[in-house]
Amino acid sequence: MGASALSSPAIGGGHGKPTNAKEAATQFEGMLIGEMLRSVHDSNSGSLDGDEDSDSESDTTYSMAADQFAQLMAKQGGFGVAKLLTQGLASREASGANEKSGDAKSGDAHLGELHPDKPNPL
Repeated sequence: MGASALSSPAIGGGHGKPTNAKEAATQFEGMLIGEMLRSVHDSNSGSLDGDEDSDSESDTTYSMAADQFAQLMAKQGGFGVAKLLTQGLASREASGANEKSGDAKSGDAHLGELHPDKPNPL
């Protein structure tokens, strides 16, 4: 396999720099699913063939397969985490746009949300 094939997003797990929030959320969900798969694999005390020895080659192969499966699953909707994140970001953008159009101090509109003495509205 050539170096160009390994550097492509499809082979490398899709961890290239995202160009928008939807891509970033999908990559995040893919990484989350991949970590879940690796956690299950790592917690498995035995193997299917009864060989208890785990070599680095099979672990690497599993890790690559888990990354591919996780990214594919995320692109197909996954658990819905990416959708929830993009919907939340879109609603925050919309509310921010509404505040800017109706508030002269729109630059300070979100500071109250982050103030430690006030409860988070989310």
